[in-house]
Amino acid sequence: MRRQDKEITDKEVMEDFLRDQEVGRLATSLDGKPYVVPINFVYTNGKIIFHSHINGKKMEIISKNQFICFEVDTYTKKEADNPCNYSYNYMSVIIYGRTNIITDNKKKLNYLKTFINKYAYEMGGSFEMDDLLKFKNLILVEVNIDSMTGKKSI
Repeated sequence: MRRQDKEITDKEVMEDFLRDQEVGRLATSLDGKPYVVPINFVYTNGKIIFHSHINGKKMEIISKNQFICFEVDTYTKKEADNPCNYSYNYMSVIIYGRTNIITDNKKKLNYLKTFINKYAYEMGGSFEMDDLLKFKNLILVEVNIDSMTGKKSI
């Protein structure tokens, strides 16, 4: 990292940040052509989890190339009298990893409950296996993290 003074070295800080954020950007690549898409996600058990429809460009690429990059950030503008002094307070985490499609329904259910608890305010307990089985085209993907770096300027 070029600006080591801005590097986040505490893994817990990065993990807390990932748990708090709601949207990240998933970067994939196929045949030298990059593709980036914003996604909702959860960070749990040291993995990024997201869901998708079985069909679509994202899943088509992942089925052929499991290597991804994932980025999450937040920022606020710092205004100044002189436009040259404008700046940003920011924090970001970048992850490199490999995707794994979850096929076990019990594992899917547990991950979906975690997902629902994050985005639907702790309502995951009401989601059961019968509910999961209604979604025939739902895919859950876990990202096994190979490396994670963070940067901040606050």
